[in-house]
Amino acid sequence: MKSPLDAGYDRRQFIKVSSAAALGAMGATSLQAQEKKKLRVAFIGVGNRGAKNVNSVMSHPAVEAYAFCDVNVKAMDGWKKKYPKAHYELDYRKLFKEHADQFDAVVISTPDHMHAPILLKAMAMDKHVYAEKPLLHQLDELRMVRKAIAAKPHLVTQMGNQRSCSPLKMQFVELLRSGALGEIKGAWVWSKPMSASKYFIPPNLDAYPVSDAPAPANGAWDKWLGCSKEDLDFHPGLFDKKWRACWEFGSGMMGDWTPHLVDAVVYGMDLKQGPKKAITLSQSQPHKVTFGQNFHSKLTFDGVKASGGKEFVVHVTDGEKPKAADYHFPEGLKFGANQTMIDTEAGTLISTAAGKGWNIYKDGKSVKESLTMPKTTVHHHWHDWVANCLGAKKHLWSPFETGCLITELSLLPAKLTAFPNTEVDWNSSECRFSNHDEANAKVVSREYREGFGVPSEFS
Repeated sequence: MKSPLDAGYDRRQFIKVSSAAALGAMGATSLQAQEKKKLRVAFIGVGNRGAKNVNSVMSHPAVEAYAFCDVNVKAMDGWKKKYPKAHYELDYRKLFKEHADQFDAVVISTPDHMHAPILLKAMAMDKHVYAEKPLLHQLDELRMVRKAIAAKPHLVTQMGNQRSCSPLKMQFVELLRSGALGEIKGAWVWSKPMSASKYFIPPNLDAYPVSDAPAPANGAWDKWLGCSKEDLDFHPGLFDKKWRACWEFGSGMMGDWTPHLVDAVVYGMDLKQGPKKAITLSQSQPHKVTFGQNFHSKLTFDGVKASGGKEFVVHVTDGEKPKAADYHFPEGLKFGANQTMIDTEAGTLISTAAGKGWNIYKDGKSVKESLTMPKTTVHHHWHDWVANCLGAKKHLWSPFETGCLITELSLLPAKLTAFPNTEVDWNSSECRFSNHDEANAKVVSREYREGFGVPSEFS
């Protein structure tokens, strides 16, 4: 009899076939033992943030590291000592081409511009996917991923905004969902302004920084550029981790931090659709290479149940904060960076990204102590994804369905800095501006470099 592997089955099909045969020959007990398999994971992008994702996923006892893939050889050196039996590749395309039948899931922690080509390739090849936030780099990629979700409903997906299921954040989200705070009137989320730092080159640049450093061997810089058609000389800072400030590769401070902040609005209001109008206010004109500073976006939504059917606005800024005179918190209240404010009938709720120190104010006084706190269950952001890949039915806070909406509310403010002080009509379902063709051409989609595009079935 011809083996299932000889017949061209992939690994997942082989497990199903062999398990069915075992049931007939040895009974249900043996089948249960077969089902207690390892989840074999390929990690793509394994330095910096990727290292955190590797360690967090691998801390689940049912995970096996099948492969590590990174254009930066140095990023893989440490993993080779820890996981000597794993496969190591520089090019994700080779990984999929030669090893796809040997792993079940992928974890993607690359620069933003490469998320869509890799995760859509993984979904096309029937792999479960975990991908870092913001989930995508271009607004039109939201449409592509939603198409992939509809075509592959059995795949387990998760976006990497791990703060979403921290206990304190879940607590106030559940309070909002319960209706105990009454109608939600609107929200603010703010990060700090972008500046040169560990993860960012300076803002407001019209040219990339000059570097005479030699490009790494093995075409690594070309692979790092990936789908970008930009003719750019090697720059070690971008190659390492300072790409987030760049239009071509990241989404600035607003796109980088907003997913950790606006998720509470999406969850607490049970939003299913993006805004109908958007405007990004700015005192300066956009720069050619990097995002700027001091933006204030207003996203206008149609009414939903949580807002009592009334239209509402979500403000997204990179520094500007709400004023006490307009809300219920006390004058002189000191805000840190990266926070969320949600205004409700019962008062104004303010929280950090992870929910630490959250409070609710009414007429300048805290009223949190008068509220009955909801009970929440314990979640592990990475382990819950693994468990569901293996067949569990745990609640996931950021599957791609939700991740797309969170990303949409993060990318819109960032992309519209290219057209400051211009209100646009946004069609969320089609991922298009209905009144701004120039914006559609410039900030909605991109041309992918040959060899690094997205699968045709989802484009």
